[in-house]
Amino acid sequence: MGRRGTVSPVTLAAAGVALSLVGNMATGTVKVDAWWWEPLTWGLTGLFGLVVVTGALGARKVAQVTPVEPALAKLRQMVNDQWRNEATRVLGLGLDPMPVRWNLRDEARFIDGPRIGGKITWSGSGDQIEGLADRFRTSGRRLVVLGGPGAGKTTLAIQLVRELLKSPDGSVPVLLTINGWDVKEYPYFEDWLVDRLEQTYPALPAYGTDMARRLFRDGKIVPVLDGLDEMPAASLPGALAELNQALPAETQLVLTSRTAEYTAAAQALGRAAVVEAEPMSAAAAADYLDGILVRTRPHPGWERLLGRLRDDEPTPLSETVSSPLGLWLLRTVYGPAVDPSRLLDPARFATAAEVRAHLFDRLVPALIEARPPAQKDEADLFRPSRLYRHEQVTQWLSYLATLLDRTPVEAEAVSLGGKSIGVRDFAWWRLAALTMRRPPPGPEVMILVLVASVAWGGVLATLALDAFSWWFLLGGLGIITMYRERSGNTYWVRDRPGYADLRIGRRIFSLLNKLLSSFSVASGIALGSGLLGGVVQAVVNLVTGDTLTDALVWVFVGPMVFGPGMLLVFMTDAVAEWAEIPVMDGQASTPLTSWRADRRLNLVRLLAGGVLGAIIGGILIWATGGSAGETAVAALVAAMAGMTYGLVSGQHHAWPVYELAAFRLARRGRLPRRLMAFLDDAHRLGLLRAVGPLYQFRHAEFHDHLAGRVTPVTAARQAIAPRPPVPRRAGRVVTPVPLRTIVTPQKVRSLAFGPDGTRLAWTGEGTTTLTDLTGSPERVFRHSSRLIARLLDTGPMAAISPDGRLIAFTGERLNLRDFDAVTGKIWIADLATGAELVELSNDGGVQAMAFSPDSARLAVSDTEAPTTRIWDVTDGTELLRIAHLAGPPGLAFSPDGTRLATASSSFWGRDRTWEAEIWDSVTGVALLRLHASDTERFSGTRDVAFSPDGTLLATTGSHVTCIWDAGSGAALVTLTEEARRVAFSPDGTLLAAAGYGSDVRLWDVGDGTAVWEILRVPHGQWSTAAAFSPDGSLFATVTENKIIQLWELSD
Repeated sequence: MGRRGTVSPVTLAAAGVALSLVGNMATGTVKVDAWWWEPLTWGLTGLFGLVVVTGALGARKVAQVTPVEPALAKLRQMVNDQWRNEATRVLGLGLDPMPVRWNLRDEARFIDGPRIGGKITWSGSGDQIEGLADRFRTSGRRLVVLGGPGAGKTTLAIQLVRELLKSPDGSVPVLLTINGWDVKEYPYFEDWLVDRLEQTYPALPAYGTDMARRLFRDGKIVPVLDGLDEMPAASLPGALAELNQALPAETQLVLTSRTAEYTAAAQALGRAAVVEAEPMSAAAAADYLDGILVRTRPHPGWERLLGRLRDDEPTPLSETVSSPLGLWLLRTVYGPAVDPSRLLDPARFATAAEVRAHLFDRLVPALIEARPPAQKDEADLFRPSRLYRHEQVTQWLSYLATLLDRTPVEAEAVSLGGKSIGVRDFAWWRLAALTMRRPPPGPEVMILVLVASVAWGGVLATLALDAFSWWFLLGGLGIITMYRERSGNTYWVRDRPGYADLRIGRRIFSLLNKLLSSFSVASGIALGSGLLGGVVQAVVNLVTGDTLTDALVWVFVGPMVFGPGMLLVFMTDAVAEWAEIPVMDGQASTPLTSWRADRRLNLVRLLAGGVLGAIIGGILIWATGGSAGETAVAALVAAMAGMTYGLVSGQHHAWPVYELAAFRLARRGRLPRRLMAFLDDAHRLGLLRAVGPLYQFRHAEFHDHLAGRVTPVTAARQAIAPRPPVPRRAGRVVTPVPLRTIVTPQKVRSLAFGPDGTRLAWTGEGTTTLTDLTGSPERVFRHSSRLIARLLDTGPMAAISPDGRLIAFTGERLNLRDFDAVTGKIWIADLATGAELVELSNDGGVQAMAFSPDSARLAVSDTEAPTTRIWDVTDGTELLRIAHLAGPPGLAFSPDGTRLATASSSFWGRDRTWEAEIWDSVTGVALLRLHASDTERFSGTRDVAFSPDGTLLATTGSHVTCIWDAGSGAALVTLTEEARRVAFSPDGTLLAAAGYGSDVRLWDVGDGTAVWEILRVPHGQWSTAAAFSPDGSLFATVTENKIIQLWELSD
C-alpha cells in the first residue's frame, strides 16, 4: 500500500514566481536598462521552472512503505562486522577461549515468573558457547548473566552476539551498554533503544525514519544489554520494571550484571533464566595456561608457578586467576619468556588485591612491548600507528579515568551509600562539557557573527551602490537573526555528533533539488519583503500625495537588501541537510568514524557557506557594474561572512567544540594533542573497547585502578575537634534588646559576624563590606558590577572562614550570547590585607558557599551544572564533586567537618519530597536523606544549618521550617513558618529564621524536641538574613530597606 504525495508550498511558490517572470517578459511591465536584465530574468525563470518540474515529479511518486527485510539484513551485516572486529581486536575471542563455567541459578530472588523447568539445561562453558546460544535461541526465554567483577560477563555477551548472528533467519542481537540509559531523559525503554540504535547504526534511517522502532516492535531485534550494575542503584528497580513492562512476553533479551547489584535491586527480569559465573579452580587455570605455553618454550619459572596452582592451595595468586580477568592479566603481562615466579612471593604479594594491582601496573608496558607500531602499508588491528612511552600512556589514561570518575551520573537520584559521580562511557563530544568552564558559544561567537554580518552588509552596499547604505547593513544584520533562529541548541556542548556522507553518485539530483528549493524559499522571502515594502510605501505616498515612484523602488530595493543574506542562509543549510541524509551502505558507528563524520559535516557547512558567499557577493557586484578588483574584494568578504555563518549554523557542533577542549588540555599536558588518534591506538592495544561511538576501559577494574593512580586529593581526613562549646543558657528566658541600627548604602543579601565577634561582614550589590559593630567600614571587597546586579536583580555572595583569615566571594559577568548574567568566578582573599590568594572557576552561577570548620575547604553549589564542588582553599584543587538533580541553594558542614548537608531545590519535582541530603564530605557517599512529612506543603528547601554539636539539622524553605535528628533522619519539630535563611546560636539553644516575610523569628529549641517562640521582629520590609555572634551575646537582622539591626541577647 502506498500514499500519493502532495505538492509542497515551495513548489507552489516557485510556480507563482515563474509565472510572474514570464508574464513580465511578455508584457514588459518592469524594464531595467541594463544588459544583464534579460539574461537574469530568463535564468530565474528557468530555475524556478526547474523547481516546479522536480517538485511536481516528486509529488507524483507514490511513497511506498519500506519493507523491514532489507533493513534487517543490513543491520545483521553491520552488527556482524562490528563485533567481529571488536572481538578480534580487543577480546581475542576465538583465540584460546577460557573455560568459564556458567550455572543456572533458580532461587526465588532471581526469578520473576515460573521457575525454569523442562529438558533444557542452561549450564555451559565459555569455550563451548554454541550450546548455550542454541538453548537461548530455542527456549524463547530471556537470559540474565550474573557474576562478580572480572567474571567475563561482557565476554560472554559478545560471544552470544556472534553466535546468534550465525542464524540467517532469526532476530538480530544488538549489544548496547545499558549504563548509558538515563531514565530521567528516556523514561521509556523503547525510546532509549531506538535512539541508541540510530546513533550506533546511522544507515538504519535510510530505510525509513522509523525503521529502528519498526524492527524493535516487530520482534526483529534481541537487545543484549551489558552493565546493568553500572547504573545508579536507585535507578535499577525502575529500569527492570520498565523492561518487564515495555518488552512483549515473546521478546528475548540478554542482560548482564554483577550479582550483588542485581540482587539488591529487589526486582527481577520477567521470564528469564539466570546463569552465574563459577570461579575457576586453580588447577583449571593451570591447565588453561599450560595449553597455551606448550606451543612455545616458556621460562622455567612457569613450571614452578603452574605446579603451585595445581596444588590447589589458597594463595593470593590462585585467588587472582579464579576470575577470567585475573587469568587474562597474568597471561598478557607475563609472556612465555618472562619469569612469573615472583608472584609466588608472599612477602611482596600478601593479598590478591596486591597481585592484581601489580598486574595492572605492568599491563600498559607489556602491551606496548608486545605490539610494536604497524608500518604505513600494514593494516593490523592489534598494532598502534605510532610508538608511545608507557609512562605517557599511563598518565593520559589515568587523567581520562579520573575525568570520568568526576562526571555526574545522569540519574534521578543517588541511593544511600552510593556516590553521585562516576561514569564508564567516554563520549568524545562531551569532552568540552567535562573540562571547560565556559564552552562555546559565548559572547565571542556572537561578536564574530556581528562583525561578519556588518562586513557583509557594509562592503556589498559600498561596492554595489558606490556609497555606504544603512539598508544593506540592515540586510547583513539579518544574518544574526537567522543565526539565532536557525542555529538550534544554543549550548554546543549538548550537540551530538552529526553525520555527513559526501559520496554524490546518484545523490546529485537530491543536492540540486535541495539547492533549488532553498533558492526558491530565499527568493520568495526577498521578493515578499520588497513587495511588502512597496505596498507600505505606496500607502504612505497616497496619503501624502506623492508619486508612486518610491514604492516601485522599494519593490527592487527589498530583494537587493535581503536577498543575498537569505540566499546564503538557506542554501548553506540546504547543503548541510543534504550531506546528513543517511545512505544504505553505511557501517556501524565507532568513536573514530563518528568523529570523522561530524568533522566532515562541519567542514561541509564551513566550505558551503564560503563558496556560496563568494558566488553571491561576486555576482551581485559584477551585475551592478563593479570592476574585477571590486568583484574579487566582494567575493572575499562575502566568503568570510559565509564561512562564519557555516561555522555557527546547524544542529551539530561537536567537532569544533571537541577540538577546542582537546587543544586546551594538550597545552596543559593532560592529554595528547591528537587525542582521537591516541584513543584509537589505545583501542588497538587492547586498553580500551568500543561500544558504538563510545569508548570504555577494557575492564571496569582497570578503569578504577587508573583513577586511583592519580594522587588522591581526597586523602583521608580526621574529624576535627569542634570549637569549645559556648555554655548553654540556664532556663529558656531570653530577652532581645535593641542595641544599634546600621543603615547601609545598598541592599544587603547576606550577613555574618567575624570570628572574634567585633566585626560584621555584609554583602550587597557588587561589594562585600567589613565593618566594626558601629557600621564604620574597615575594608571593601568589590567583586562585580553594581549596575548589572541592580538591573538584573542579582547579587554576589561571600563567606568568611571560621578562623577569620579568609574571605570567599563571587563575581558576575554578562553573557552576551544568552543575554543573561552568570556568576562563574570565586575569589579567596586574605581578610586582613585584601590580597587575592586563589581564583576558582565554577561552571555557572553560585547558589551557596560554605567553609569547612577547619577553614581548609570551600563547598560551592552550582546553578547551571547541578553539582556541589569542594575545593582546597590553599591551591584551588578540586577535592570532590557531588551531583544533584538541581543545584542546592543551601550548604552546611557539620561541626567536625566529616559531613556536608545540602538543601533540596524546588526544581527537583513533586515526586522528590526530601528536604535535605547529608553526604560524606570526603568520599561523596550519600549518608542520609531527610524526607518531608507533609508532601503537599513541600516545595523546596532554601537553607540548612547544623547545630553546634552536630546532632541536629535545621532546614527551611517556602512553607516549613524543620528540625531533624542528623544521625537518624527523624523529623523532630515541624514549624509552619517559611524562611530563606536559618541559623543556630553558638550554644545550640536558639534557632533564627529570616526571609519570605517582614518578620524575623527566634525560637528556643531546647533539646530539639520542643520549640518556643521568644521573638518575632516585625520590620515592615522583607528580611533577608540573620546571624549570631560567636559568643551568642549579639544577634543581627537584615531587611531589604538597607537596615541592619543589632540586638543584645540577655537573660
